Amino acid sequence: MPSRRAMLRGVGAATAVGLAGCSVLDRGVEGYVQLKSIFGIDADNEDGSDEYVVSVRLAGSPDSEPPELTQHDDRWVERFDDPRRPVVSDALHADLEREYDDLQYLVGVCSPAWADDGESIGCYNVRPRARTSTRSRSTSASARPRTAPPSRSTRPTASGRSSPPRTRPDAAASKTLLPAQRLDASVSEYGFELSLCAHLERERDGVLARQLGGGVHAPGNRVLDVVHVEPGPGLDERAAITERRIPDPAIRGPAGPGRARPWRDALPDGLRDENARRIADACVDRGFFERERRGSREYLRQTARYPDDWFGRVLAVENKPDLGTPGALERQLRLDVSLALVDEVVLATESHVTGAHLNRIPSEVGVWRYHPESDALEVVREPEPLAVEDSGVELLDEQPARTDVAVVDADEKRGARRRLAERAYGKGWRTYDLPGCERVTPDASAVADHAALPYCAYHDRVVDPARDCGVDCPGHRPTDAPDVDLAAERDAHGAWVRDPDGRRTRQSGLDAFE
Repeated sequence: MPSRRAMLRGVGAATAVGLAGCSVLDRGVEGYVQLKSIFGIDADNEDGSDEYVVSVRLAGSPDSEPPELTQHDDRWVERFDDPRRPVVSDALHADLEREYDDLQYLVGVCSPAWADDGESIGCYNVRPRARTSTRSRSTSASARPRTAPPSRSTRPTASGRSSPPRTRPDAAASKTLLPAQRLDASVSEYGFELSLCAHLERERDGVLARQLGGGVHAPGNRVLDVVHVEPGPGLDERAAITERRIPDPAIRGPAGPGRARPWRDALPDGLRDENARRIADACVDRGFFERERRGSREYLRQTARYPDDWFGRVLAVENKPDLGTPGALERQLRLDVSLALVDEVVLATESHVTGAHLNRIPSEVGVWRYHPESDALEVVREPEPLAVEDSGVELLDEQPARTDVAVVDADEKRGARRRLAERAYGKGWRTYDLPGCERVTPDASAVADHAALPYCAYHDRVVDPARDCGVDCPGHRPTDAPDVDLAAERDAHGAWVRDPDGRRTRQSGLDAFE
């Protein structure tokens, strides 16, 4: 029987497929992969909808048409060497797990051997290492199954599409099934970004994070390179609760530390029961909710009052080391100023900044010139405070003849700022793993003696392990990965507290896991 790795070799690759643990697929048959999808599930999405990371499908058999990229998120699609044939590296998988509360891989496989009477092709949607599979029927008598085979256990979301069953895949299995590949992308901006974060962590108090959604109604439309959250009076109270992000519906809900409520009453109205359950379980797991049983009923209460004043001003930094290739820089900065979700916006660059450069970006945007080699930061222009307490305008979609925007009122912005601060607290900026290569050292003393940046002697710069390391690199010399505890680094040099004692009043009983 072929391996699971073979089954995911590539979209459209004809191969014998089979899954252990799936009784209906326990025999090898000739077929092909028709569909690959990766979904991120976020507890803050109150309608329970999933977010596509990437989704690819064939129109039919492997020889008919090239793979089609049907859905993707701009935040992630650049991390794939070829998004139409997605391969997830270990580092990307780790980043996805940090970003989402749940992560799901789905593969659609088709074979003539699975056809029912009157059909020529039968298809299944399967989840790596899952114990179940979902049958997808093709009603066409031709050799081409439907392009998006429906599953009996899928459900419609608010957007009208169907999402796969919510069985969480095994993380190790996902990384084994989708092995690492080097990505052919520039990493100069990546090294610049890490070095700047190390500098800011040393010079400023608070919380730093990278690559966070910077919108309100469409967070993925604008990704903020670096976010700095200043500490507020309640930071110590917040840090004592949990090291992870607290889902916003739980913060806004009626639950409190005073008394326990029936579990569904502890969360806001309007949530789908499935999403409410996920949020409740996540909050118990993270120590924000405490669960108890009274007979057959489940009750929840907060372990502590949520300190709304734990964070102060929020700064967003847009990194563009080379102003000679600005891309959509001016447009991105104008969007940030128009929405005014953060208190200040800064452009960080290594280039010489001229008056013409300053004239082309909004006057509210500050400008820093930063040199990673010398760790020197020059303030070219101070940022102006943005009107975070007023309404803002958010760009939703832009087409040649049409632009969709949304007016975001002050209350919506306050909630979005809290979500942004929580994401920053839970994620941080060390979202990489040091690779197992003799030429990558776990420090960059010229930049910051406390930051284990992935400096590569072969490339003579800080590298992105997910994109620039691995067997495809001509300078690769395999060895064991350095024994570096990045979480301990963050705990020692920032406001984030690792593994706090928490505020639980009693240990959860075994009935919490029924």
